[in-house]
Amino acid sequence: MNDKRLIPKNNLNKKKIRLINIIIIKEKIQKKKLKFFWKLIIILLLYLINSYCLFFIKNYKLREISSRNEFIFILCMFGKDILKSNDRMRKYFFTLNKFLPQSTIVLAISEFTLIEPNLIKFKNININIERYGNETIQDIIKKYKGDCHFYYNGIRFSFYKNYLKNHPEIKYVVLSDDDTLFFRDPFILLDEDPNVVHMMEDIYPFSKTKDCNYIWTNAWVNLNNSIKLKCGFKLFNNTLLSNEIKNLVPLNSGMMIGSSKNIIKISELISSRFICSGMFPHNAEQGLLNYLDLSGELKELGFPIHRHNIFTGSLISCPDLLPIENYTQLSGTEGTHVGGNRPAAWSGGFRGRFVGETLEGHAD
Repeated sequence: MNDKRLIPKNNLNKKKIRLINIIIIKEKIQKKKLKFFWKLIIILLLYLINSYCLFFIKNYKLREISSRNEFIFILCMFGKDILKSNDRMRKYFFTLNKFLPQSTIVLAISEFTLIEPNLIKFKNININIERYGNETIQDIIKKYKGDCHFYYNGIRFSFYKNYLKNHPEIKYVVLSDDDTLFFRDPFILLDEDPNVVHMMEDIYPFSKTKDCNYIWTNAWVNLNNSIKLKCGFKLFNNTLLSNEIKNLVPLNSGMMIGSSKNIIKISELISSRFICSGMFPHNAEQGLLNYLDLSGELKELGFPIHRHNIFTGSLISCPDLLPIENYTQLSGTEGTHVGGNRPAAWSGGFRGRFVGETLEGHAD
């Protein structure tokens, strides 16, 4: 022991020396014990922290998996005699299987539709089949005696409304067309404000009169006012080529993300107006959506709508309309905006022909 307090042996008071030395040695032993005690406490704390972290991670994963029932994707394919295994919706399922495992997708089809089994064979996602309506296109033509081209697109909003009302356990939903590719979890868009509904804008403004959005929206603008009043429309006393409207960019109905309660409100509004108005040329539900937006009825539903534009948004409508230089190609699986923002999804035409397990080239 090299403690400077130890008294040298040549000191005359040997008893005192012995006593002092004993006290000092005891102090050193106590200090060692104290160090060991604190070491033991630290080890125990680290063990408890590690155990808690493992427990938290395990339970977080369990919560994440169990909460998947609250987050669903809905895809409607009404009026088809058969859905084949090489249909483009296989790409839709493929990207969910690859990038969002454990997702639940509701595939809504007509009661008479057949499905080739390989179309829905994916190991990482759950695909639930729901059958809704048994009207064939011949039945619809007889019933409405007019242009019924957009009938099935319109009645999907009736399905959305009814299905979500009957499944209150579902809290959030993605509605999309079959020509959609997902690259990351679109529900993260709701993290900042779950009350917001996210929609896509198209690329061309209303001033492009040969674009489908002008044609479809204009068909609803020109619908007879007596029908509009009967069906509860708010009248829109303007033209799409007015200075206030012509430079606005229309919405695309091919994808919506939001809480079930807000999606039910939108679906009720669209389905009631669509069915009440009957069938007429160019009565696309996308044109109806834009009419309701321009007339202010969407805003009156009482929640904010985030519009993702085609150049910087997280939801990209019709990316094939963009020049290729607007994208950075990343390892054949997805593209990003030149600015670096990685889209959550493409919809309405996409670069993505399958080669093995990559997406290459042009989809259409």
